[in-house]
Amino acid sequence: MLATVHVNPAMAAPLGAAAVGALLWYWARLGRPVVPASRRSIRRFVTAMMILTVPLLVLGASVHDPEVNHRSYILTWMGVLVMIAVIVLGALIDVVNNLRLYQQMVHDEITESLRRIAEAERRQHTPGPEAPATENGLP
Repeated sequence: MLATVHVNPAMAAPLGAAAVGALLWYWARLGRPVVPASRRSIRRFVTAMMILTVPLLVLGASVHDPEVNHRSYILTWMGVLVMIAVIVLGALIDVVNNLRLYQQMVHDEITESLRRIAEAERRQHTPGPEAPATENGLP
């Protein structure tokens, strides 16, 4: 007698392999130098958790039969739920990190703009060799 599983293993295994392949491609893309180190480490952790979740999903959907072996079926799906919770927590940490990175970027842009304004003010109020200063200090 065949097990009554949710998805045929012949279909679930290739889908799982494709999902792992896509996640590995994303992992490699995170290695680019334009990705901030903090974002890279958080997202690689979350990606690793996703890669570890894929085999559990394949097992739960296509290998473990709830009618034959309740324990392994329940443990597999509980593992999937725990991994999803870890992934969601990692996504929340990524959101907080992105807010921090954005705040730092805005701070740096404001600082640079203020520096350029101050430099322009200094140049405007500093008399050059061709313009002698008047008694109030303005050319």
